[in-house]
Amino acid sequence: MTCQTSAGDVFACLLLAIGLFAGSLIPFFLLVEAEHLTPGWVRELPAKAREMRRDAALSAAALLLILTAPKGATS
Repeated sequence: MTCQTSAGDVFACLLLAIGLFAGSLIPFFLLVEAEHLTPGWVRELPAKAREMRRDAALSAAALLLILTAPKGATS
């Protein structure tokens, strides 16, 4: 007898393996402190985001001042 596996069977086994692996990680992530797992560049993102927002606001304000200046004004 020959055993034939279909693509659906292989895909089902693959999904089962991924599901079991992901399920086995749940207790690990519940018991480990997230700060030790998070890379440094991810922890710095909020500070960088604040700086980028401030720079964008300053650039937008400067552009607004330039665009709303009277046409014949000299500075």
